[in-house]
Amino acid sequence: PASLVHLALTDSTGVDRLFEDNSFATLESLTLVRSDISRDGLRKLAAESGALTRLEVDQCSSGSVLAFARNLPKAITSGHPAALRYFVSHSHLSDEAVRTLIMFCPQLETLSLVEVPSLVAIKQASRCLPNLQHLRFCASDGASAWNEVELAKLAESCPSLCELNV
Repeated sequence: PASLVHLALTDSTGVDRLFEDNSFATLESLTLVRSDISRDGLRKLAAESGALTRLEVDQCSSGSVLAFARNLPKAITSGHPAALRYFVSHSHLSDEAVRTLIMFCPQLETLSLVEVPSLVAIKQASRCLPNLQHLRFCASDGASAWNEVELAKLAESCPSLCELNV
């Protein structure tokens, strides 16, 4: 796996050792579908994820996304800045998971979330992601709608935004 560039795991179990015991320094794209990797495996992947530009998760836990995002600072301080530009989640993520991902992935150009519990994290994205080009999300029941002022702030702080799908 030392030269692996794209990896997609669907319904995979027992792959924890794969991530814990191997280096994926050249991995650019990772898709996880119903395949939660151990936190140790995700920590290691995040710490070595200098080449990872695309992460897509489907039916994976918020805890998995948090474990990955919380370890991105180790990659940054070790000289492997977080290059993640594309993040898609087809699963419900907590606000904490979204905020943490946004905080440590300032180069995101595409952020697509099938369901967010509130708009707090999405509104934070409008202040922290200057390269954002595509923003897609669906707010859970009870989440407040955007008003004109918030949309204006989004347009101002994300000058490259070319797609907004709410």
